Amino acid sequence: MTSANTPIPNDLSSKPKRGRGRPRKNKSTETEAVANQTDPDVIGISNEIAEMLKSVDMGAIDTNSSQLEVAGNVEKAEPATNGKRRPKRAASKKAQDTLAQLSLDALNHVNGDIEEHDDADFQLNEMEHAEDDHEDEYDVHLEDIALELTEHHDATSDDVEVPQRQAKRRGPKGQGSTIKRRKKATTISRSPSTASVSTLGKKGRIVRALKDLSAARDKIERLYGLNSDKLLRLAQIKQGFQASLFDFPAENLQEDCINNVKVTLPCCKNINLSKFENIKHTTYRTINELELGTLFAYRDDPLTVLINGMESSLPIKQRMDIPVLPNYKRFGFVHNLGGLATDMAWHASNTDDNIQYLAIALSQHCKEPLDPKLQMFNKETHVACVEVYKFVSTTLEFTKVETIVHKFGEVWDLKWHEGYSNKEKKFLGLLTFVCQDGSVKLIEVPLPNSDDDDGNLIYCEEPSLSIELPFTSITCFDFTSSETIVCGFKNGFVAEFNIFDSKIPSFYERVHDSYVITIKTAFSEFENLVVSTISVDGYFNIFEPKDIFTTMTTVNRFRGSNIAPLAYSAQLYSLILTDGADSLRAVVPRASFAMHPVCSHESTIGSISTSKLHPMVLSGAADGSLFIDNLARRLLTGSKSISKSLKSLRLWNWEYSPKLDKYSLDFNYRVFSSSSTAPSKVRIDAPGVNISCIKWNESRSAGKFYAFTNNAGLLTIEHLGDEKV
Repeated sequence: MTSANTPIPNDLSSKPKRGRGRPRKNKSTETEAVANQTDPDVIGISNEIAEMLKSVDMGAIDTNSSQLEVAGNVEKAEPATNGKRRPKRAASKKAQDTLAQLSLDALNHVNGDIEEHDDADFQLNEMEHAEDDHEDEYDVHLEDIALELTEHHDATSDDVEVPQRQAKRRGPKGQGSTIKRRKKATTISRSPSTASVSTLGKKGRIVRALKDLSAARDKIERLYGLNSDKLLRLAQIKQGFQASLFDFPAENLQEDCINNVKVTLPCCKNINLSKFENIKHTTYRTINELELGTLFAYRDDPLTVLINGMESSLPIKQRMDIPVLPNYKRFGFVHNLGGLATDMAWHASNTDDNIQYLAIALSQHCKEPLDPKLQMFNKETHVACVEVYKFVSTTLEFTKVETIVHKFGEVWDLKWHEGYSNKEKKFLGLLTFVCQDGSVKLIEVPLPNSDDDDGNLIYCEEPSLSIELPFTSITCFDFTSSETIVCGFKNGFVAEFNIFDSKIPSFYERVHDSYVITIKTAFSEFENLVVSTISVDGYFNIFEPKDIFTTMTTVNRFRGSNIAPLAYSAQLYSLILTDGADSLRAVVPRASFAMHPVCSHESTIGSISTSKLHPMVLSGAADGSLFIDNLARRLLTGSKSISKSLKSLRLWNWEYSPKLDKYSLDFNYRVFSSSSTAPSKVRIDAPGVNISCIKWNESRSAGKFYAFTNNAGLLTIEHLGDEKV
């Protein structure tokens, strides 16, 4: 064997160099004779081409080589002058390339069978071929990745054998067919010195956008890292919900289910109930129906509702059950609230799992969409109310048990403090919300103890807690722990307050140049808590509250809007938001550059809802449509075939006829495909059909129920799926 440094003898230097690929046997002399034939009558070429072919040394061309190898050999075969190579000129090189191509065309014309299967022998880089061309044909098993990391926590990446997709190989001799090899099982070195199974780091690929993460494994590694516990939780979610397009078994929500993933909210962690026992009680006084009528004016006129040809005139406080449908079953009802619902929040009972409570914030200024009383950024005080309804999930019973009238103006961002539980059972819970007077208030909601149709009628004179700053207004808030909240302000600042010492914030920093309209905390057991904010000018920022200026990142900028809903999917560690128009998107804070399109509406999206129990996302738009999407299918799969696997389902669609003054609810399911390049179809619709609020029920016994309202004051509650409640 000649070493690499041994000079090549002169008698061997004239032999053609063989290109890449496995060695090939020389063809018969008959083939060479045909290849060397330049008679235009035999080959069927023009005289000009024949003359040029005579000047080419056909002996230097291996007739059994692939086209890339032939071109390379012709280029390398240069004549020597006095033992020295003549410098290659650009013109001569171009001429040789042209002649080589002409000779290849002639050879292909005569000897087409020889070249028919040569391309099958040419292989790309085996790793790139597997990752770029065949990764989408296989499913990514998060359990395997997590188990590899668990078994080899202290390993190095050199001894780990990455699972690869084998390229095609030739069939038996004499056959032109190709055979695909089976995917090899992942083999891991048992050496204690082995480490990570990261494949993304081995490739050395620069990741600048989501399109650079086409392989599902690379995408999951970049989005979620290589923490084995985290990947195992994602594997449970994928196993339980990815196969379900728009519905899922109720067993997946139970604690004893293998696919159940427990999520603990920040307000439920490390809670000290003794501090809540010393909190100031909310001051209430009892009122009657006459006084209620003077303080809060409900809509007097009934609303005409049409569902599946069944028409009903709904007065306030009345409901209409969803009728029997021709093709499938749907369990739910429509209730007339008699006012504009600005927000709502579910709360589970402490005594009975089948009993749920729904708090709904109502406004009496619902006749005009541009009513000055509905302004958001200027301080305003007038009378509004919060109604509490009792809902029995087994019988669909829905009754009002409490009406809390207050003078704080309109309220939004309703959140129950889920970590609070009253030992004496005197209160239903602690309800927190943002008020139109520029503050965040916390009130104790008493237990219902009245048998009247309207339940308890009470007037809130003073809340248990009020957080505010004198020179600006709070526009949004969220919990960061059981004792702290983070607030966004009208002047673009954010601040964190302790609810037991609410006078001075722990920090007060500028993150935007305009109104902060939405704020949301992204929490995880494996990473630091992240705060995300959206301003009215369209900037979307995320940061860690421990160090804002070194961690703050502007994720994107959308078109400015005074409505920019933002939600957090705790199971998939993903923020769900809109682009200010009709597109719903998802982003994982760990990889904030990767913005995942989820679905597209035909109008502006005004509300989003996620659940801590499952990865389903609800979104409502101004045209009255309500969509559901499976976020697990979007984030836990590769981007190559996402258009085939990702679909959106329209659950409901409200429509309004001004001529007939009638609201109709379209119950037909409609499937939409995901497309990031589809043109926007935003249009202007009747203000009454706009979906103003959506909320999932987040209790395990009623986790498949959801509620949504439109601007006309029609509340719809339904059980997802056609299985019996």
